[in-house]
Amino acid sequence: LDDLQPAERALVEQATAPDGIDVAQLSTYLDQGVMETRNLACEKLLQQRVEMKLRGQQVSGVLNKLNVAQPAARDDVARPAFIPAAVATRRKYDAQDPARRLLERDLEAAGGGAGVYSVDLKKHYLMADAQWKYDVIPEIMDGKNVADFVDPDIEEKLAELEREDELLAAQGLYADDDASDDDEDKRIRDMARRIRARKQIIAQEARISNVNRPTLTARQKALSSASTPADFVDHLRKLGLDGDQAQATAERITRKRQRSESRDPALALAKRSGSLAARAVSVQRDRSQMGLKNARHKAASDKRRMAALREIYFKGKTGESDHKILNKMPKHLFTGKRSNGTNDRR
Repeated sequence: LDDLQPAERALVEQATAPDGIDVAQLSTYLDQGVMETRNLACEKLLQQRVEMKLRGQQVSGVLNKLNVAQPAARDDVARPAFIPAAVATRRKYDAQDPARRLLERDLEAAGGGAGVYSVDLKKHYLMADAQWKYDVIPEIMDGKNVADFVDPDIEEKLAELEREDELLAAQGLYADDDASDDDEDKRIRDMARRIRARKQIIAQEARISNVNRPTLTARQKALSSASTPADFVDHLRKLGLDGDQAQATAERITRKRQRSESRDPALALAKRSGSLAARAVSVQRDRSQMGLKNARHKAASDKRRMAALREIYFKGKTGESDHKILNKMPKHLFTGKRSNGTNDRR
């Protein structure tokens, strides 16, 4: 409007003189006033819709339900809004102002940047005394403060105890007085030493003998050892015991009966049964070779049998007796599934 001639501008003002008409200036070429014009149009449209709803019949029912209560003044005292002095005097933040308040971002930049700067969370603690913010937090265990049980002079006390122990050792307090031991104690100590040495030797021998060998049961060990009465007597004599009585007992138990074995009917029956069993075993034959003269005939028979089974194995059968017929297209998997070109029927 500023660029128009006075006569033309007077015509525009005369056309926009009636109430309710607003004039917006914009330029799409310079992209000026476009958003202001849009906001003005939206406000006018919203105001028009609100007025149309207020003129309707439903508004009266809604307004009757609304009640805006305005509290009545109790006295003539003025109670304005309270604005703290720190807020009223706070200046707008300006990054170029050297006297600005420091933000956490400024502290981070001064402290080395991201990854180096560590945020100080204790400065925001609310304490009765500001000096308590950076105190060490006590460690509580089982309801007790661990610091109460820490001795700050423990290292000095330990060094003093070590010096005292070295002094007592130099005086011979911890020296082993072998002369005070009597002969019985020496004998017992020597026997214990030999027993320990013997046990170590036995354990090493057992470890060497059992390498890569299966573990035998007690019965197998007894049978494999095949110990004789003479071995048992020698073992007793090695232990320092009298083996004459054990040898006499073993000879009495193992002494044979006076009656001849040839006259014993039970022994004769056992021998006869053994010969019959051996004869029965010797007459057994391989059933797969029955009816065949020699190995050549058996090889030809096996070849024909494998040729007959080749088709059975090819079909995935388990053998000649497998007559199972598998369903190639199960009805529950293929019913109703239409493929391309069969959409005219199911």
